[in-house]
Amino acid sequence: MSDAAVCFVVCEIYKREIEAVLGGSGFDAAGFLTFPSKCHTPPLNYGQLIQESGVLTRYESVCIIGGGCLYSRGGAFLTTEESGERPFRERDPRIRVIRLENCFYMFANRSIIDEYVRRRYYLITPGWLADWEGHIREWGFDRRGARSFFHEFAESLLLLDTGVDSGSAGAMKGPSAFLDLPFDVLPVNLDVFQHFLKNILLESEIDFHKKKTAEKQAAVNKKLADYAMMFQVFSAVSVIDSEEAVSDSIINLFVVVCAPARITYWPLNNGAVREPKFYGAPPGQIDTTIQHMRNMEKDYEWTKDGKGFFLRLVHRENVLGLLKIEDFAFPENKSHYMNMARTIADVAAVSIDNSRKYRELEIAREAYRVARDEANAANQAKSEFLANMSHEIRTPMNVVIGMTRLLLETDMTEEQREYADMAFTSSEVFLSLINDILDLSKIEAKKIELECVDFDLAPMLGGVRDMLYVSARKKGLKLSLDISPHIPRPLRGDPTRLRQIIINLVNNAVKFTEKGAISIQANLEKITKSHVMLHFLVTDTGVGLPKASLDRIFRPFSQADASTTRKFGGTGLGLAISKKLVELMGGRIGVESEEGKGADFWFTVRLEIGSAEGLKESKAETPASEKTAAVPEKSISGLKILLAEDNLFNQKLAVKVLEKFGLSVDVAGDGRETVEALQKASYDLVLMDVQMPEMDGYEATRAIRCSDSQVLNPNIPIVAMTANASRQDRENCLNAGMNDFISKPISSEKLLSIIRRQLFPENVKF
Repeated sequence: MSDAAVCFVVCEIYKREIEAVLGGSGFDAAGFLTFPSKCHTPPLNYGQLIQESGVLTRYESVCIIGGGCLYSRGGAFLTTEESGERPFRERDPRIRVIRLENCFYMFANRSIIDEYVRRRYYLITPGWLADWEGHIREWGFDRRGARSFFHEFAESLLLLDTGVDSGSAGAMKGPSAFLDLPFDVLPVNLDVFQHFLKNILLESEIDFHKKKTAEKQAAVNKKLADYAMMFQVFSAVSVIDSEEAVSDSIINLFVVVCAPARITYWPLNNGAVREPKFYGAPPGQIDTTIQHMRNMEKDYEWTKDGKGFFLRLVHRENVLGLLKIEDFAFPENKSHYMNMARTIADVAAVSIDNSRKYRELEIAREAYRVARDEANAANQAKSEFLANMSHEIRTPMNVVIGMTRLLLETDMTEEQREYADMAFTSSEVFLSLINDILDLSKIEAKKIELECVDFDLAPMLGGVRDMLYVSARKKGLKLSLDISPHIPRPLRGDPTRLRQIIINLVNNAVKFTEKGAISIQANLEKITKSHVMLHFLVTDTGVGLPKASLDRIFRPFSQADASTTRKFGGTGLGLAISKKLVELMGGRIGVESEEGKGADFWFTVRLEIGSAEGLKESKAETPASEKTAAVPEKSISGLKILLAEDNLFNQKLAVKVLEKFGLSVDVAGDGRETVEALQKASYDLVLMDVQMPEMDGYEATRAIRCSDSQVLNPNIPIVAMTANASRQDRENCLNAGMNDFISKPISSEKLLSIIRRQLFPENVKF
């Protein structure tokens, strides 16, 4: 008995294959024992089989190879069927067990077997085919049961033709007809099986020499290191990386596996050959070689001297690369090299394809990033343009509206007053349009931020009704408000934007209704411990909407049809803004209408449930310019106002308005003049423009408020009076140290109210 002798124990259906392999060179120290095929039947008592055979008396070790048949019913490795004995490996270390997920892995590459199984092939070997009727009978199937069983798991039969029986392919007609399944034949030689068994034999020798001699330890370690390096490089090919890195990994892997004198790799992209990569000396006759590889019938072919081969790297019928291996170290192993090379080529082709797709994705991502940045820059430019245009338009509009208002307060003929009224109304409409465009721009640029303050819904809706009551009454319309008592009080959210949505919808209803009524309804749709979903409905008895226009009326600058604009006016921005605000509040908006039968506009918003304490805090924190207060009529006549304004027309307008209030006014043309004026004389209040030359309003305010200021009264009330009208502009003014804020165009009544509040704060009651 050889010290390293091994007995392979395999299923009887592989008897001819193992006989053929062990009859070749390199297996002198190996034998075999077969056990009956037990696929789909109760497993054998392997302990009894091994003991009765006496193989452990004739061989150094036993290696049992199989698939699912190696488990007992109890799930323990190699126990008797019912005894629950310890696994044999634990009782006798000479017994080695190799259990494969699929025993066909012994004859072909795992990925190939798995692919055919995935495609619902039932795999058959020549050994099973030789007694296929007996196997089916042993499984207890008649023809109908066999067909039912096989059809459940497979759509076709596949013979792994190992070459041990030249008539196997023809014999497939029998089971194919019996089972009513088509069949295919996959030629597989015994190289993989031979390599599989040789590896086991090699590992057995390693184990033996580990125990017997320390001198060969270094050689064994080196061999293991070579294997590790090969698998490491193989893993590198499988990872998504740049195509350059994958190409290097492919070449390195073939250097490890084949030890060739030269390797040439040509990447192909859409059929075009790119710059080749080399290992060893560059080859000659490159064009001839490439043409030959393009014309090969198969994706692989031996070189004429048999010491190398050509490979096409193919993935999904696309040729991704050409590979030529020349003069490998051990020509006698060329079949083994070819099998491994084809497997490597399959994996390499997938990796190359992945790397190219990854590169395409990176390019697409970069293009998206550039487009996104350009879009953001465009949005930013648009926002800045609109903000600047708003300022530039509001400045002359302030003069137009203010002077027209002053004109209306003078003695005029009836015709003159009619013209002045028309100019004033048109100016107000123009200002409303500017505000709508700015709102829409900020929403689209995602630069609008919703407030989150406590508020009482009923007074807010009551204020909306009272504000719009006059315009409804002028047309003879009834305007009603109905608020569900189930809505909790207070709520927490953005009351200003909620008010804006409702005003837009009610204004639309008034505009398109000639007779009848308009109603505002607020109902509770859903409530949780912390939030509510409210449902608002604005109904009217107006002209209604055609069905074809219902989908587009919420788009910017869209109306029901062209005649709507001609007859009723408007830009179509109100509903678009309302829709975007509703969505920002976590809700939806829609309309139900028929032409000539009025319209029902509805929307939902998600709000938090507020608290009484929060409501008090919200009222306390509200800027004076946003409060409604009863202000005592204390005289302000003779008080001194310093007006900081660089625009000559706005100076004249403001001076006229302030003098009508009985105030004394001095004018400073910029921030620096303002600070100097406050250093020389005492004033009761400063009206501060923001955008001025030399020193703007922010800088001037900070100079007035700073600790080392030279002004006579650093705490003088300062009211921002600017064409910058956004909430952020207001916050910037307050953060700079100003006391209040009023945007242009300026309402003289609102300006007077703010002046009174700032001059007599102790008398203001809210």
